Amino acid sequence: MADHLDSPFVSINGKVDITDLYVFHPPPTGTQDLTKTVLVLNVNPLTPHGINPSFSRDAIYQFKVDTNGDARADIIFTVDFRVKPFPNGTQLTFVSRGSTLIGIGATGAPFPLNGGGQAFAGLRDDPFFFDLLAFLGLHPFGAPEAADTFKDFNVSSIVLEVPTSSLGTSVGVWATVSMPDGNGHFFQVDRMGRPAINTVFMPKEKKNLFNSTQPSKDQANFLSNVTGVLVALDSRTTAAEADGLAKVLLPDILTADLSKPTGFVNPNPPPLLNGRNLADDVIDISLQVITGLLFGRDPSIKGDGVDKNDADFLSTFPYLAEPH
Repeated sequence: MADHLDSPFVSINGKVDITDLYVFHPPPTGTQDLTKTVLVLNVNPLTPHGINPSFSRDAIYQFKVDTNGDARADIIFTVDFRVKPFPNGTQLTFVSRGSTLIGIGATGAPFPLNGGGQAFAGLRDDPFFFDLLAFLGLHPFGAPEAADTFKDFNVSSIVLEVPTSSLGTSVGVWATVSMPDGNGHFFQVDRMGRPAINTVFMPKEKKNLFNSTQPSKDQANFLSNVTGVLVALDSRTTAAEADGLAKVLLPDILTADLSKPTGFVNPNPPPLLNGRNLADDVIDISLQVITGLLFGRDPSIKGDGVDKNDADFLSTFPYLAEPH
């Protein structure tokens, strides 16, 4: 999966479990407006229709943006839901950039941000699509029985649309969720940049550690785990090739040149990974890279047989499909 239920800790509390991160120029289909950039963070995985879970009142949800390539945050957008929900379940949503509050609104409806842009927090269709049963080995990838495991499920989404000029051109983005420690400090319990890094490459005993670590420490702490999995996934991959690709995957940051159209696409090697659009088939792309396309070989796996989301994305903000 992208990042759903990726570690033992977050698996017991969906409110702090990041399922996916997206960075793209709107709209999801058609000609992109490069003057705007959308950041999406989803939590509460596998929410069935008829259920509308809340965001955590204790947690802080953050988009972190590196503008100079050192894998450290230079811009931080913080979203929190600090007050008691209204009787109908609606929550007040507070959005800050750095220490400055830039917007307050209610869940379920867009609201403006100071400095330009808008925000949304609330229930949406889960935009991730993937045949999890094939990944678990219950049938081959691309088999006739291939199906989107996430069809008909919802997530809780936080969506920010901001002027591209407020971010810069070449950026790296990751999302985090942090919880209070009882002493006035927050500790990080989940994070995500590129899809499937923790779920696929980290052993169970390191998944919580990975989520609590900063991206700037990734290569020092986790490079050997990624190289080992790459070699195990495709015996044709040499140690040198695995090491090179691991250094692309780590640090776990979703990179984007915001002066160009966004897309998690994979043309001729090396792959061009420029942000992530809602409709991007990230699993097919990742499978093809891992099984050889990056090194000029025909990939042994063409894809999982699930090529699009189960619901149509919106042409207007907040862009994710309506919830089931």
